[in-house]
Amino acid sequence: MNAAPHMYFGGFFAGSIAQGQYGGKIRPTKAILITSMEIIGGNQGIADCSPTGTISLVNQNTGSSMYNLVIGTGLNAETGSGPISIPVSAGTGVYLQVTTQPGCGIFQGPNNVQANVEYVMQ
Repeated sequence: MNAAPHMYFGGFFAGSIAQGQYGGKIRPTKAILITSMEIIGGNQGIADCSPTGTISLVNQNTGSSMYNLVIGTGLNAETGSGPISIPVSAGTGVYLQVTTQPGCGIFQGPNNVQANVEYVMQ
């Protein structure tokens, strides 16, 4: 095989998303390289939220965000990172977390958001 296979892990944020909410986690046994991240959902009802909210890849060992992706607007909006390159060492926990609360006032904000993260083994 000439290239490492691409694999995925995902997460789901049920209901209206909230600051600090977790949606998925991976702890690889070998080093990986995260190559892209996508989110879909975020149905914002009838309101334009500002901010729309952010889903982040967070390093469990340090608590710091490794990558932030702002939720798109509209019905079942899709948002993607494009190509990225984030190395993760073996044994490092990486989780998906809401790091920016949507500002939607009394209206329903992003909900039932699904996230997918693509990676390759190193």
